[in-house]
Amino acid sequence: MGLELRILRFLPHAEEAWEMETADRPTELTNQAIEIEYAGKKHWVQLDDVLKLFTDHAVYVLTYGHVRTDMGFDLNLKKFTIGHYQGTSMASSYSSVVEVDNKGEHEISMNEPLKMNGLTIYQASFQQNEKGEPVASIFSVNYDPGRWLKYLGCLILVFGTIWLFYNKRRASRAMGPATTKEIP
Repeated sequence: MGLELRILRFLPHAEEAWEMETADRPTELTNQAIEIEYAGKKHWVQLDDVLKLFTDHAVYVLTYGHVRTDMGFDLNLKKFTIGHYQGTSMASSYSSVVEVDNKGEHEISMNEPLKMNGLTIYQASFQQNEKGEPVASIFSVNYDPGRWLKYLGCLILVFGTIWLFYNKRRASRAMGPATTKEIP
């Protein structure tokens, strides 16, 4: 095949290092991290990163990441599409076609979530590479066991409002027509 490999510079003692500092509030350039102290030395662990701590007898692997919860089913992304505003590269809509545990394909879009096993899966966002091509579809999963209670509260509120107006009208009819007196 004629493959040729050229090494331009070799740094045998190079180390990956990060400078971390605390900030009052996050910005677009900040990343969550925690600072730990082990064997008298301080270490930083970024969100979704791994830190390996070595001793003479063991290796400790520390991760700091998002909470992972088993949903009870597999979700496989089959297709992701983006709609753009005419004449721009701004996304106007995006949707994902997913396959759920051999139960068929479902489309999840911005305003049409997938509801399964008491979970609601929303199309939250997506990520692009430098060329503007989509590389990841981001979902938001919501578990809301008290949803029926919110709907019941809204229904009671609507009926209460109707009842209020009905009783006000009935009370005004019972009082009779308004009379006016002349003041001398």
